[in-house]
Amino acid sequence: IPGVVYSTCTMNPFENEAVIAEVLRRCDGAVRLGVPRLPAPLRPMLAHGLPWWDVAGCIRAASHRDRRNAAALLKSLEPPRPADEAAREALRLCRRVLPHTLPPEARHLDGFFFARLERRDGAPMPFLPLATNPSGGIAPA
Repeated sequence: IPGVVYSTCTMNPFENEAVIAEVLRRCDGAVRLGVPRLPAPLRPMLAHGLPWWDVAGCIRAASHRDRRNAAALLKSLEPPRPADEAAREALRLCRRVLPHTLPPEARHLDGFFFARLERRDGAPMPFLPLATNPSGGIAPA
């Protein structure tokens, strides 16, 4: 199945699950999350993706510059609504490697996030336009 792995070296849900949730929303069923295939020794280090995160709390904790950017992108940062159980359950297919689960020689690392995105059979790949946000970064159009 054609696909791509999205990965970050952060535990921030704005950069992880929020991005995946927005891609799934915009692709309108053409893309799904796949189950990552990993060697058995890595499995104990993994946690499921977050089905929910606190947008307001994350914005309050962000720097002033980040708060301006986050406020402009608020809609794309929101988790799936509680009634959208399928979307919330899909996000659990994402994986987080938590720092405290790493072997001692790697505990200086911050942790990782990854998700396998797969195109559904026969589904056309949607075009996801991007726009530049006021701070100069890339933002969903």
